[in-house]
Amino acid sequence: MSRKFNPLIPVFAIICFIQISCQSTPQPTIKKTDPIEIVVTSDLFADSVQKLCGDLCEIETLIPNNTNPHIYQFDERTKKSFNPTSRALCLGSDFESNVLKQLQSLGVESISLADSIPTEQILSQNSQQNPHFWLNPELWIKCQDAIETHLISKLPDSKDIISKNKSKFVEELTQLDNEITKLLSSIPLKKRVLITNHNSLQYFAKKYQFQALSAPESNSKQHQDQIKAITKTIIEKQIPVIFVVSGFDPASIREIQKAVRAKGWNLRIGGELTTDSLLNHKSYIDMMRSNAKTIAAGLTQ
Repeated sequence: MSRKFNPLIPVFAIICFIQISCQSTPQPTIKKTDPIEIVVTSDLFADSVQKLCGDLCEIETLIPNNTNPHIYQFDERTKKSFNPTSRALCLGSDFESNVLKQLQSLGVESISLADSIPTEQILSQNSQQNPHFWLNPELWIKCQDAIETHLISKLPDSKDIISKNKSKFVEELTQLDNEITKLLSSIPLKKRVLITNHNSLQYFAKKYQFQALSAPESNSKQHQDQIKAITKTIIEKQIPVIFVVSGFDPASIREIQKAVRAKGWNLRIGGELTTDSLLNHKSYIDMMRSNAKTIAAGLTQ
């Protein structure tokens, strides 16, 4: 309890108070700064941001877990939480295009992590950029500089802490890359074919020497041509499994299974892969490790 000075208190009482106070030095009161809010579009990198800023910030994620980010739009309540000075970190490269259009309409600036990737390393398919660059840990490491810069702009007095945390996280990502390489080393090169229902594994495939094939559900002739080409590859290379990307329609997988079965080959489900949302994984590193283990197990059995 603090004491207030009262001029009516006798002088000897004041002297006693001073003597008692001098006998023990009071601990200084440390003023704790409230954490600042950092807005991100996806849970895929919310944990990465938290790794860099620790308890200096609170993360607001716009796209809910287990939601298709390519088509998601946030609600009116979320819109009202923004102000013209807000800035949001996004993955970019058309990954969450609807959300970015909404942010732009509200006057909210978005900072695209895809801009950290050299143009020549951005993959394209059917004249469209493939946005799933984070599935290559080396490219994800490049994005940490942009996250660091944004956080320091918000927390300039914590620059050293943020930079130190980033360096530590980059080391963890480098270790993850080495771990994945080792996990996948048991798969023969001729068996390194990733067949899925979503075109999200191209960056992972290029990094770890796989061929990635996908046939998203469609009624177009192009879709039927894709099914035929994938079926041919499966038969020729005797690929044993196909993988389900969580959150996306598995109809094309059943279609491919039916096509190869008609040619006398049994294609089983190798497990589920997570690419566009963390789902039940606690972190990016946990998600990547789980994917690598699932692929290694499926293609070596």
